[in-house]
Amino acid sequence: MVAQNTILDLVGSLPMGVILVTDNRQVISLNRRAREVTEKADSLQIRNNVLSGMLSSQTCRLERLIADAIRGESGAPNSMALFRNTSDWPLWVMVVPVESHCAAVLISDPERKCLPNSQVLSGLFGLTPTECRLASLLMRGESLLEAARELNITPYTARAHLKVIFQKTGTNRQNHLMYLLLSSPAPVSLDGLEVDLPQGLKSPPALHKNGNKRNKSASAFE
Repeated sequence: MVAQNTILDLVGSLPMGVILVTDNRQVISLNRRAREVTEKADSLQIRNNVLSGMLSSQTCRLERLIADAIRGESGAPNSMALFRNTSDWPLWVMVVPVESHCAAVLISDPERKCLPNSQVLSGLFGLTPTECRLASLLMRGESLLEAARELNITPYTARAHLKVIFQKTGTNRQNHLMYLLLSSPAPVSLDGLEVDLPQGLKSPPALHKNGNKRNKSASAFE
């Protein structure tokens, strides 16, 4: 269980919600994004530690997806869209097997815009801070003109920065650039993540700058 919780902690700040459940929809653990979704209770909710949809039909289908995943029925559909009154976009849910009698419910909200990690963009492609900000805005769906306005630069300057980004990433079209950047680890931000590693994996005490330890009894991973 310690090893499992460590792995879950590592995905605690992913832009996708993750909920580990048993075959009867009992929640084992969930990450920050999943907690935000279920607390909003406009598509998924957790009552008495049981995951369900807002409608009985949604709950029945979710239960079938979880059961099929745990039984290993690879040919069965493993995803569903949960429509909600609070957004024009549905919540996208995919269920995958994790281990015996356990499955992971993966939740994606297309309305939620995540800020790409500029440090990752810089480390992977050698982008300057301004180029990182421009690339991040484009990855969030902004047009080049919208990004220029947000960065308080002229469209000409934005195009000049984009040409440099093309050169550094080996791309020559904006759609190719977006595919490359969105396929990179940049959309995954682990800023502020605290992980309690098993004893054998911990760094020597001298390397720790912070003496705070994470509460192992917490059921949700941050």
